Amino acid sequence: MNLLDAFDDADRQKLLGASDVVNLTPGSFLLRRGEAGGDLYFVESGRLDVVDTRQSPEVILTQINSGDLVGEMSFLDLSPRSADVRATVLTRVRRWTHDDLHALVAKNPSIAASLYRVIANLTSNRVRVMTEGAAAGAFGTRNTTQLDDSRAEEAARAVADRTKAAFIDLEVRSRGDRRQLDQVTRDVRATLDALEDETRRLFTTFPDANAGQTAAATLGRELRPFLGRSALADKCLRRPQGHAASADILAHTLANSAAGDGVFGEIVDRWLLDRPTLGALRAARNPILGLANKVLPAHRPNVLVVNAGAGALASALAGSLADREATLSVMDQSHDALAFLESEETTAGAQLLPLVENLPAFAAGRGRQRLLPQDLAIVDGLLEYLPERIASALVGVLRSVLKPNGTILLSTLSPSPDRDVLDHVFHWPTLRRTRSGVQGLLVSAGLQVAGVFEPGGPSLIAAGRAPG
Repeated sequence: MNLLDAFDDADRQKLLGASDVVNLTPGSFLLRRGEAGGDLYFVESGRLDVVDTRQSPEVILTQINSGDLVGEMSFLDLSPRSADVRATVLTRVRRWTHDDLHALVAKNPSIAASLYRVIANLTSNRVRVMTEGAAAGAFGTRNTTQLDDSRAEEAARAVADRTKAAFIDLEVRSRGDRRQLDQVTRDVRATLDALEDETRRLFTTFPDANAGQTAAATLGRELRPFLGRSALADKCLRRPQGHAASADILAHTLANSAAGDGVFGEIVDRWLLDRPTLGALRAARNPILGLANKVLPAHRPNVLVVNAGAGALASALAGSLADREATLSVMDQSHDALAFLESEETTAGAQLLPLVENLPAFAAGRGRQRLLPQDLAIVDGLLEYLPERIASALVGVLRSVLKPNGTILLSTLSPSPDRDVLDHVFHWPTLRRTRSGVQGLLVSAGLQVAGVFEPGGPSLIAAGRAPG
């Protein structure tokens, strides 16, 4: 979309009146990398190259043609110029200074809405060109890790720029006419769906670990001010990167009630809660309870839950086993999670034994706790953070404390399309396992596979039984 075509006659005249004209000869630079940003440019005629002059020979990253904007993201966030921009032919450019244009859009909501919509559309096209070009090797020979990192950063920035431009427009609209809320909601969700797709494509294009870390850092830094409006995203982004989901994150996921900063934040939160992975975390609890009730003896069973999480599973187990006089041992590294479970309201009906334990040490056979022989051991919300070697060792240790014919239930996540966006944008990284993979954990511990169940989405529950 040409910028000027997006405005009616009155708004177009106001916009042009706030600009001045820059004429460029071939080879002259409009912008230089590292310069202070803020001004916005529109190419009325001619053509510009976006150039990485740090490489030898220099690399042309993309071309900017008549009708395109230049510097739109720097206008929005005042970031320094990220590349050199040079005229290839005689070129005429309209320039708006940062202060003048901000004053104009602040006074004219219709101009603001149209401008941000144009930014979203133009940067969306650039995302596709950048990512597809990287996949085809269009930016030069792949011969150094440094060059891969640079390409990954540029591609991630293009994804972030497109998304930020759309978010800015949508955030303005979310504070407008409430009668348009349904359409705003659809548009926010469509933007997030596109982000999910583009993130998956980005990390397929750049599978190298270093390049991936560079891309993830760029996405997180650029999108955090917007995504952090979601209550759940804020909890995820504030957590140290790479750490497992904390109890408050899991509690919000299980409650499945959207919250956030304003209407925009609530819409983002609802979209995040609707991801298949989060749905899978909610879907697992009832099937685990059903399986537990089937395999446990009728009187005084011993049950071990490894990883308290948000406490929902242990609480539900305690209530469902009330008539069996069960002993429920809950092992976790968090004193706070166990202290919550000790409250009378959450553990009524079962004798609770809270066990504070370093879980990796326990998996390695160096646990401090002496465990009762168990009829059932449940691992829930933990395997998605354990490498294969540690996961296998944990199942082996649990096998050693089972009674004859005792059962182990493993709840974990399988691959799903939302994994990359959760891993790299929302900083919620997980390991995924297949049916054969989770079966292998049981078999390697000497257990008979009693079944593998898929209760919903990328959720897997595997049951293994010890010999009689």
